[in-house]
Amino acid sequence: MDYFELFAQRVGDLSHVANVTHDRLTCAARRGELMLVAPVARKWDIDDAIAATTSLTRDTHRESCLGAIIECDVDTLEQLHRLNDVKMDFKNTVSKIKSQPDGHTLFDTIRRRQQDNDLDLARCYRMVGMIEPGIHLASFSWSGANRTVKRLDRQAVFALINDSANQLSEETRAVLNDQLNHCADTHFARVDRARYSLRLNLKIGSGKEAERSQKVVSGPLFTLRTPGDVIHREKPDEENPTLRAQRDDAKVSTEPWSTALRLHRYLR
Repeated sequence: MDYFELFAQRVGDLSHVANVTHDRLTCAARRGELMLVAPVARKWDIDDAIAATTSLTRDTHRESCLGAIIECDVDTLEQLHRLNDVKMDFKNTVSKIKSQPDGHTLFDTIRRRQQDNDLDLARCYRMVGMIEPGIHLASFSWSGANRTVKRLDRQAVFALINDSANQLSEETRAVLNDQLNHCADTHFARVDRARYSLRLNLKIGSGKEAERSQKVVSGPLFTLRTPGDVIHREKPDEENPTLRAQRDDAKVSTEPWSTALRLHRYLR
C-alpha cells in the first residue's frame, strides 16, 4: 500500500470538506441562519467562530471562541457531521500509518514530503462540538485543579538547576546550588498544574428522570435550539490561583522551594 498517496488523499478530502463547511457556514451567517446565543458572544463575531470550527492550521481563534453556543438549522448540523466523519477517517489513517513497522519514522517522512505541511494535527483531529436535542439546561465551568507531581532525587534536581534550557541566570543557579548543598532533603517534588479547561455541564431531560453529564469544550458548540439560559463563568486567573487550605495528610509543601523550577519540598 502506498501510504504517501493514501495520506495525501485523506488530506485532500479533509481540506475539501473543511472548505465547503466554511463556505456554507459563512453563507448561513450572511442569511441570518446562525445565531450567537452564549453570553460571551459579544466579545467576538461569527467569522471568528467559523474560523475556529473549520481551520486546520494553528491560529488564535479557538481560545477566543471558547464558551460560544451557536444556533443553526438541520442542514448546517448535517454538514458539520460530514466534517466530523472526514476528520475521523483522517485520524484513522494516521493511526494506521503509525502502527506499521517504523511507523512514526514513516509518518514523519510523509509529513516532510507533504505540500500542506502547515496542518495542525490536533485541529485536524478535533471534532466539531454539537449539543444534541433534548438538552434543557447548560452551564459552563472551569476545571484546572488537577496537578502532576514528579519525585526527583538530589542528582536530578542538580541537573535541572544547571540545565541551560531553564534559562536561569547565573546568580539564580548559584543561589539554588548553594541551597541544595545546605539542604538535607534527599528528594524534591516537581509540581505541574494542569491548565484550566472549559467544561459544559448538561442536563438531559427533566424531573427525577433527568440525567447530567459533562463535556469538555474545545471550540464553538452548535445546536438546533438553545438549551435554556446558558450560565457562563469567567476563566480563573492561572497566574494567581485560589489557594486551598492544606490537608493534614499532605505530603508536599504548598510553598515552593524554587518557584522558577516548580520544585517543592516533601513534608516530614
